[in-house]
Amino acid sequence: TNWPIWPTDYGHVWHQLDTELKLPFTILDIQMLEGYDLRRYNVIIIPSASTSIGALLAPHAKALASWVRGGGTLIAMGSSAAALTAEKFELGTTRLRRDALNDLEGYVEAAQREIASRRIDVDPAVVFGDTAPPPPVTTKPKVSAKNGLPLSFDLKKIKATKIRQDEYKRRFSPKGTMLRGLVHLESWLTYGCREELPLLFAGEFAFVSRPPVITPVRLAPAAMLRLAGLIWPEAVERVAGTAYLTTESIGAGQLILFAVNPTFRAYTKGTSRLLANAIVYGPSLGAKQPLVW
Repeated sequence: TNWPIWPTDYGHVWHQLDTELKLPFTILDIQMLEGYDLRRYNVIIIPSASTSIGALLAPHAKALASWVRGGGTLIAMGSSAAALTAEKFELGTTRLRRDALNDLEGYVEAAQREIASRRIDVDPAVVFGDTAPPPPVTTKPKVSAKNGLPLSFDLKKIKATKIRQDEYKRRFSPKGTMLRGLVHLESWLTYGCREELPLLFAGEFAFVSRPPVITPVRLAPAAMLRLAGLIWPEAVERVAGTAYLTTESIGAGQLILFAVNPTFRAYTKGTSRLLANAIVYGPSLGAKQPLVW
């Protein structure tokens, strides 16, 4: 708690812990983080905050990373999760979309494969018979001045164009829209959930992930993304298929990131359950914290 943590988002998490889960917890003052012995705690939750959260946490990056590698479960959401995706924190490989523009195609391909793998139709004739699957069809666009592609590419200009396009699309970020989430049912983080989950989504943070990151909940493809509310086509193009919830093993611990506050005003019970699973099951299922005598 304490600035720059948003008091309302802190209150939402407090209500989840105190009223819904009835769990004992310790309130840590983020302005005095250097005064705490983090080894006393098995789970640390960082609610959404102002954009200055990254600068405030930066001096404690090594301490947080060491605590996670020692078996801690670090949970962050919204802007706090976005801050922890920076490489300087050395906490996993989940990235903001705007920080991964140079390799965005790789992340998109990984997301498509992950979504497709959840529903696989196996043809026994191909698996056990002599019928070979057809080779994939690949086409390479012709590069010439006629089709608008230069004969020589200026990588700096291409990167600058991608940055400008992402900045423009961020202007259309949703402000409280119900979107469809695709649930990975084999993850312990989704215990009690069904294959699809309504997600209350707001803000500009779009997370991209690929193995070894596990993505228990991912936003649906563009054609089936919107459930209710307003979302502009530019925003659909930008956030469709991105990660809503990720988890990654780091040493003996783990980092769990939510793209938005999952327990906002306790509106959506499904996403509140995701947070409850992360808190309660995290220390035993996703981490290996040393035994304390």
